[in-house]
Order: sequence, then structure tokens, then C-alpha cells
Amino acid sequence: MNNKVCIEREAEIGLICLDNPPVNAIGVALRAAIHEALSELLLEKHINAIVLYGTGRFFSAGADIKEFARTAEQPTLPRHLLGRQFVAR
Repeated sequence: MNNKVCIEREAEIGLICLDNPPVNAIGVALRAAIHEALSELLLEKHINAIVLYGTGRFFSAGADIKEFARTAEQPTLPRHLLGRQFVAR
């Protein structure tokens, strides 16, 4: 796991903390870290919910504008996951 996120567990809840100061801008490195953290937590049978939160004053300012001129890199959010709630496994 890289240092852009931290993973915590509270009973049946997995917590993913975004830690990309100053505004938790979501670029390639943070997307990769979120993907890795989600993959890890989804493998744990006792985890029933996953919560993302950010350090500092912001959850996230959104996309990293420093990367706007670049072609999109993996990992990108697959279309089938957009707006989906994970209720059952």
C-alpha cells in the first residue's frame, strides 16, 4: 500500500482515508491507492461497509488539475461501478 491512503477497520466497517495533501486531489497515484485499498477490503468476508474519508479540511477537491493535459491512465473507475451500491456479495 502506498502512503496516499490508509486502511482501518472498525468491527464490520472498512475505512479508507485519503491522505494526499493539501486537498486530496485525485490523480493517478491516489486512484491506484484507492483501487488497491478497495480490493483488499472487498476480500475480507466480515467487512459489510466501506467508508472513504479525507484528511485535512477536505474530503477531496476532485480531479488533480495537474493531470488534465495527460491522457487518462489506469486505474479508472469501471462504468459498471458508477453509482452502484454494494449490498451483497
